[in-house]
Amino acid sequence: MVETKELIGYILLFVLSGMMIGIGVLTFDKFADASAEETKIINESFTYPGLNASVTLAHGNSTSPILTFYAIVNSTGNVLPATNYSITEDAGNITALSNTTTCKTGMTCKATYSYDEFATETRSVMNNNISSITPIASDWMGLIVTVLILAIIITMVVRSFGKVR
Repeated sequence: MVETKELIGYILLFVLSGMMIGIGVLTFDKFADASAEETKIINESFTYPGLNASVTLAHGNSTSPILTFYAIVNSTGNVLPATNYSITEDAGNITALSNTTTCKTGMTCKATYSYDEFATETRSVMNNNISSITPIASDWMGLIVTVLILAIIITMVVRSFGKVR
C-alpha cells in the first residue's frame, strides 16, 4: 500500500524546485535594477527652444530619468536663472519659460545634469540570465513534473509487487 507520508517528500521537492527558480529570477531582476550607474553630463549642447516649447536632452528619458539638474549656461558661461525654464526629469525635457540675454530662442546653450544609466554590461548579463531561466517554467516544468509523477507511480507499483511474496 502507498502511504501519504511517501508523497509529502515528492510534493515538497516540486514546491521547493519552483521556489528556487522563482527566487533566482527575482534575485537576477533586482540585481539588474541595482546595477545602474549614475552618469554626469557636463555641458551638453542644445538649441534653446522657443517660448513654452521643449527640447529633449540626449540622455534623460523614462528608463533613465535625470536625477539632478545642475544648470544651463550660454557659450560664455553665464548661468540661466532656474525661473526661466522648467525640467521634466522623466522625459529629459527642458521647457523655455522666457527669453533672456543669457539664453534665448535659437541660441546654443549647455546643460549639466546627472542621470541613471541602466544600459550597463551587468544589467545586460542579468537580463540574459532571466531570459534563459524563464522558459523553464513554461516549456520544461510540465515535462519535468510529468516524468517525476510517472517515476512516483512506477516506484509505488514496483514496491507494491515487491511486498507480496
